[in-house]
Amino acid sequence: MRRIEEISLLLSGALIGFSLLPLENQISNHLVLLGTLFIILFLVGIGLLRWALIFLMRATRAINKKTRKVAIIYPYEVDNDNSSWIGVSFRQIRHVLKKGKILFSEIKNLNDFEKFPIVVNPYGGVYPEEDAFSLKTLESIFLYVKNGGIFVNIADIPFYYAYDKNLNRRIDTTPLIGSLSLTRSFFDTLLSKKLQVFVLGLVDKKYLEQNIARVISLSDNAINYHSEAFSINFEGVKNNYSPYLAIPFGKGYFVFSTLAIRKTDISRILEIIKRSLELID
Repeated sequence: MRRIEEISLLLSGALIGFSLLPLENQISNHLVLLGTLFIILFLVGIGLLRWALIFLMRATRAINKKTRKVAIIYPYEVDNDNSSWIGVSFRQIRHVLKKGKILFSEIKNLNDFEKFPIVVNPYGGVYPEEDAFSLKTLESIFLYVKNGGIFVNIADIPFYYAYDKNLNRRIDTTPLIGSLSLTRSFFDTLLSKKLQVFVLGLVDKKYLEQNIARVISLSDNAINYHSEAFSINFEGVKNNYSPYLAIPFGKGYFVFSTLAIRKTDISRILEIIKRSLELID
């Protein structure tokens, strides 16, 4: 947008110069057109269009906030090849939300985040990334939450993988523990680094029987939505963990559920979104 404004100012200046050329007869015939074009270019150049778009975005967000309408990221189909711990299709997700009377819009353009009070990522441990090298989308997500948005991640560890639209496949953003190891470190996930939380993979039978294999540490200001927090002693340090929680960040919240979603418990998606709606101011 800044580039467009700079070009518009240059063109408006060039237009003034053109109007001063000794072509009076030709110019006088198109004076109104030239004047109108100059005004448009000048207004765009000083940022009027940008502010108009910002106003429109804020007005749309205010309406969506009032009607409690959420956005579902949907640039590609939810399936086993490009998602993680999600055993349902987007068609099934759509059906559950409609049945639960949740107002939602499907967004393919990730720049539309700002129009909604809540954005839901239905791909589990995978998230759509525009640029896997700069992590442009991840930075946009954190900025969105910092400014008051609510980002909801359904199933598995958030940001464990990134789906690069340019490569048309998911890629690993979590490094291997060792050069020859096939195991990836939970402590090095983008989630751990960005939010300064501990992420654990559990193998204890008592947790697995409850469908709990991934948990995130609970800070003092985090909200635990699970029936109880787990107190786990890891490497001599005792922390409280949960598979379902809300973590405040800036003015907004990250809502994470690490529990897997299958056809038999697809209604959990509805519960997660309803809980998230309670966080709206």
